[in-house]
Amino acid sequence: MVKPTIFSMSYLVFFDLDETLIREQSQKLLVSYLFKKHKINFLFLIYIYLWFLFYKLHLIKDVIKIRKRAFLICKRWRVEDTNVLLRDFVNTIILPNIYNEALREINNHKKNNAIIVLLSSSLLPLVEIIKESLNLDYVIATSLEVSGDIYTGKIEKNVIYGREKTVAAKKFIENHNFTLNNSYAYTDHFSDLDLLKLVDHPIIVNPDKKLFKVAIINNWPVINFVL
Repeated sequence: MVKPTIFSMSYLVFFDLDETLIREQSQKLLVSYLFKKHKINFLFLIYIYLWFLFYKLHLIKDVIKIRKRAFLICKRWRVEDTNVLLRDFVNTIILPNIYNEALREINNHKKNNAIIVLLSSSLLPLVEIIKESLNLDYVIATSLEVSGDIYTGKIEKNVIYGREKTVAAKKFIENHNFTLNNSYAYTDHFSDLDLLKLVDHPIIVNPDKKLFKVAIINNWPVINFVL
């Protein structure tokens, strides 16, 4: 457990979702859930599972292209129906997969007047529901294009991944007149390196090999969450 620095004013804590707050990739869990609900076919399920395997092995070069392809599952879905489906997914699948240690870190920061921001490449409506369920403060995630009350399957602006997380975090700070004083970021993946360099207190959670090496070089705290 990381002991937050005592700070009299509010400070920002950015918390990654996949394999940081929860033990799995939320989109992988979602695809499995949708398959069981007969919302996607078996070929799409295998496609996504293979993508996550290659991603873990650092064999995927164009991550954004694949993620955009995955988000097409929402094409022609009604916003209201999607929210109902996602809420059930969060309650039955996501919440049981949240690390207790992660919740303790969040609660410790809350006691010290922190502003908790859930920052993820996952779908904004999904991350919003997780935020509400955990009583967090803000969300930064990938927005889907909506036409009327229907998702088009296209991404609105950019996928919040890699450097885009840092760009989005900086824009968020500017829009809300926050500062980075005493700020924290919790994440597991090397792709979030720019975000970790941005904050005052980078915290490495269950890291991949590349991020672990960087953490050791920079003397960053490394913590391991177990469900």
